[in-house]
Amino acid sequence: PDAEGIRETLITATRERRPCAIHYVKGGAEDGSVRVIHPYVMAYGEGAWYTVGHCNTKNEVRTFRVDRVLAADHTDGKFEVPADFDPTKHVQAGKIYLGTDEREVRVRYSPRISRWVRERAGWGVMEIEEEGDGSVVICHRVADPHWVVGHALQYGGEAEILEPADLRALVLEVAEGLAGEREGCSPLTEGVYEQEVP
Repeated sequence: PDAEGIRETLITATRERRPCAIHYVKGGAEDGSVRVIHPYVMAYGEGAWYTVGHCNTKNEVRTFRVDRVLAADHTDGKFEVPADFDPTKHVQAGKIYLGTDEREVRVRYSPRISRWVRERAGWGVMEIEEEGDGSVVICHRVADPHWVVGHALQYGGEAEILEPADLRALVLEVAEGLAGEREGCSPLTEGVYEQEVP
Protein backbone atom coordinates (compact mmCIF):
# COMPACT_ATOMS: atom_id res chain seq x y z
CA PRO A 1 0.00 0.00 0.00
CA ASP A 2 1.14 3.53 -0.81
CA ALA A 3 -1.71 5.62 0.61
CA GLU A 4 0.38 8.80 0.88
CA GLY A 5 1.87 8.41 -2.58
CA ILE A 6 5.41 8.56 -1.18
CA ARG A 7 6.73 5.55 -3.07
CA GLU A 8 5.18 6.77 -6.33
CA THR A 9 6.77 10.21 -5.82
CA LEU A 10 10.18 8.57 -5.38
CA ILE A 11 9.67 6.29 -8.39
CA THR A 12 8.77 9.29 -10.55
CA ALA A 13 11.78 11.22 -9.28
CA THR A 14 14.01 8.24 -10.08
CA ARG A 15 12.66 7.89 -13.62
CA GLU A 16 12.73 11.61 -14.39
CA ARG A 17 16.02 12.32 -12.56
CA ARG A 18 14.43 14.93 -10.33
CA PRO A 19 15.74 15.80 -6.85
CA CYS A 20 13.40 14.99 -4.00
CA ALA A 21 12.94 16.53 -0.54
CA ILE A 22 12.11 13.88 2.04
CA HIS A 23 11.26 13.92 5.74
CA TYR A 24 13.09 10.83 6.96
CA VAL A 25 13.30 9.00 10.30
CA LYS A 26 16.34 6.77 10.78
CA GLY A 27 15.88 3.39 12.44
CA GLY A 28 15.91 3.82 16.21
CA ALA A 29 15.60 7.61 16.01
CA GLU A 30 12.76 9.53 17.64
CA ASP A 31 12.81 12.55 15.36
CA GLY A 32 13.10 12.86 11.62
CA SER A 33 15.11 15.23 9.45
CA VAL A 34 14.50 16.87 6.10
CA ARG A 35 16.96 16.03 3.33
CA VAL A 36 17.24 16.57 -0.39
CA ILE A 37 18.22 13.42 -2.26
CA HIS A 38 18.94 12.40 -5.83
CA PRO A 39 17.24 8.97 -6.06
CA TYR A 40 19.38 6.84 -8.39
CA VAL A 41 17.48 3.57 -8.07
CA MET A 42 14.48 2.03 -6.29
CA ALA A 43 14.85 -1.48 -4.90
CA TYR A 44 12.74 -4.03 -3.10
CA GLY A 45 14.37 -6.44 -0.68
CA GLU A 46 13.72 -8.25 2.58
CA GLY A 47 10.08 -7.17 2.63
CA ALA A 48 10.54 -3.44 2.13
CA TRP A 49 11.11 -0.78 -0.54
CA TYR A 50 14.29 1.30 -0.55
CA THR A 51 15.63 4.23 -2.54
CA VAL A 52 19.36 4.52 -3.13
CA GLY A 53 20.86 7.85 -4.09
CA HIS A 54 22.97 10.85 -3.24
CA CYS A 55 22.07 12.62 -0.01
CA ASN A 56 22.90 16.32 -0.19
CA THR A 57 23.00 16.58 3.60
CA LYS A 58 25.69 13.88 4.01
CA ASN A 59 27.21 14.47 0.55
CA GLU A 60 27.40 10.76 -0.16
CA VAL A 61 25.32 7.88 -1.49
CA ARG A 62 22.84 6.65 1.10
CA THR A 63 20.08 4.06 1.26
CA PHE A 64 16.68 5.09 2.61
CA ARG A 65 13.91 2.72 3.63
CA VAL A 66 10.72 4.06 2.04
CA ASP A 67 8.40 3.21 4.93
CA ARG A 68 10.51 5.54 7.10
CA VAL A 69 9.88 8.45 4.75
CA LEU A 70 7.10 10.56 6.30
CA ALA A 71 6.77 12.91 3.31
CA ALA A 72 8.33 13.34 -0.12
CA ASP A 73 8.06 16.00 -2.82
CA HIS A 74 9.92 16.85 -6.01
CA THR A 75 12.17 19.89 -6.02
CA ASP A 76 13.48 22.02 -8.87
CA GLY A 77 16.29 20.91 -11.12
CA LYS A 78 17.63 17.69 -12.59
CA PHE A 79 20.47 15.35 -11.72
CA GLU A 80 22.55 12.76 -13.52
CA VAL A 81 23.46 9.36 -12.15
CA PRO A 82 27.28 9.15 -11.95
CA ALA A 83 28.82 6.79 -14.48
CA ASP A 84 30.65 4.92 -11.70
CA PHE A 85 27.51 4.31 -9.61
CA ASP A 86 27.18 0.55 -9.01
CA PRO A 87 23.79 -0.51 -7.62
CA THR A 88 25.12 -3.99 -6.75
CA LYS A 89 27.09 -2.40 -3.90
CA HIS A 90 23.73 -1.63 -2.31
CA VAL A 91 21.41 -4.36 -3.61
CA GLN A 92 22.42 -7.95 -4.15
CA ALA A 93 20.57 -11.28 -4.11
CA GLY A 94 17.41 -9.65 -2.76
CA LYS A 95 19.27 -8.12 0.18
CA ILE A 96 19.76 -4.43 0.88
CA TYR A 97 23.10 -3.18 2.16
CA LEU A 98 22.88 0.29 3.63
CA GLY A 99 26.61 0.88 3.44
CA THR A 100 26.82 3.31 6.37
CA ASP A 101 26.81 2.93 10.13
CA GLU A 102 27.35 -0.82 9.73
CA ARG A 103 28.15 -2.98 12.72
CA GLU A 104 29.62 -6.41 13.21
CA VAL A 105 27.19 -8.87 14.79
CA ARG A 106 28.18 -12.40 15.83
CA VAL A 107 25.41 -14.99 15.69
CA ARG A 108 25.67 -18.62 16.80
CA TYR A 109 23.62 -21.18 14.87
CA SER A 110 22.95 -24.57 16.47
CA PRO A 111 24.13 -27.88 14.95
CA ARG A 112 20.54 -28.51 13.88
CA ILE A 113 20.56 -25.64 11.34
CA SER A 114 24.28 -24.92 10.91
CA ARG A 115 24.62 -26.81 7.62
CA TRP A 116 21.61 -25.05 6.13
CA VAL A 117 22.83 -21.63 7.30
CA ARG A 118 26.40 -22.28 6.12
CA GLU A 119 25.21 -23.20 2.63
CA ARG A 120 23.20 -20.00 2.36
CA ALA A 121 25.72 -17.67 3.93
CA GLY A 122 26.90 -15.13 1.44
CA TRP A 123 26.61 -11.40 1.04
CA GLY A 124 27.23 -9.41 4.22
CA VAL A 125 28.98 -12.34 5.95
CA MET A 126 32.45 -11.44 7.18
CA GLU A 127 33.60 -14.77 8.58
CA ILE A 128 32.36 -18.21 9.63
CA GLU A 129 33.73 -19.99 12.70
CA GLU A 130 33.22 -23.75 13.00
CA GLU A 131 32.50 -24.91 16.56
CA GLY A 132 33.41 -28.32 18.00
CA ASP A 133 29.78 -29.27 18.67
CA GLY A 134 28.75 -28.77 15.04
CA SER A 135 27.40 -25.25 15.48
CA VAL A 136 28.73 -22.25 13.57
CA VAL A 137 29.31 -18.65 14.57
CA ILE A 138 28.85 -16.21 11.73
CA CYS A 139 29.98 -12.61 11.85
CA HIS A 140 27.50 -10.50 9.89
CA ARG A 141 28.02 -6.92 8.74
CA VAL A 142 24.72 -5.09 9.19
CA ALA A 143 23.49 -1.51 9.18
CA ASP A 144 19.93 -2.09 10.40
CA PRO A 145 19.79 -3.68 13.89
CA HIS A 146 16.14 -4.58 13.40
CA TRP A 147 17.09 -6.78 10.44
CA VAL A 148 19.51 -8.91 12.44
CA VAL A 149 17.09 -9.18 15.38
CA GLY A 150 14.34 -10.42 13.05
CA HIS A 151 16.84 -12.72 11.37
CA ALA A 152 17.81 -14.36 14.67
CA LEU A 153 14.24 -14.65 15.93
CA GLN A 154 13.06 -16.47 12.81
CA TYR A 155 15.16 -19.46 13.93
CA GLY A 156 13.71 -19.52 17.44
CA GLY A 157 16.11 -21.13 19.91
CA GLU A 158 18.42 -22.34 17.13
CA ALA A 159 20.12 -18.94 16.72
CA GLU A 160 21.64 -16.67 19.35
CA ILE A 161 23.17 -13.23 18.96
CA LEU A 162 26.42 -13.37 20.90
CA GLU A 163 27.45 -9.74 20.52
CA PRO A 164 27.08 -6.80 20.70
CA ALA A 165 25.27 -6.77 24.03
CA ASP A 166 22.71 -4.12 23.09
CA LEU A 167 21.39 -6.30 20.25
CA ARG A 168 21.19 -9.31 22.58
CA ALA A 169 19.02 -7.16 24.84
CA LEU A 170 16.90 -6.05 21.90
CA VAL A 171 16.20 -9.69 20.96
CA LEU A 172 14.99 -10.34 24.50
CA GLU A 173 12.80 -7.25 24.44
CA VAL A 174 11.19 -8.22 21.13
CA ALA A 175 10.73 -11.85 22.17
CA GLU A 176 9.06 -10.81 25.45
CA GLY A 177 6.78 -8.49 23.49
CA LEU A 178 5.77 -11.33 21.16
CA ALA A 179 5.20 -13.64 24.12
CA GLY A 180 2.99 -11.02 25.79
CA GLU A 181 0.92 -10.60 22.63
CA ARG A 182 0.54 -14.34 22.34
CA GLU A 183 -0.63 -14.73 25.94
CA GLY A 184 -3.25 -12.04 25.43
CA CYS A 185 -4.53 -13.24 22.06
CA SER A 186 -8.07 -14.46 21.59
CA PRO A 187 -8.96 -17.98 20.38
CA LEU A 188 -9.57 -16.42 16.96
CA THR A 189 -5.97 -15.18 16.65
CA GLU A 190 -4.19 -17.98 18.49
CA GLY A 191 -3.65 -20.00 15.32
CA VAL A 192 -1.98 -17.03 13.66
CA TYR A 193 0.56 -16.76 16.44
CA GLU A 194 1.19 -20.48 16.27
CA GLN A 195 2.28 -19.97 12.67
CA GLU A 196 4.23 -16.74 13.06
CA VAL A 197 6.12 -17.15 16.31
CA PRO A 198 9.00 -19.68 16.14
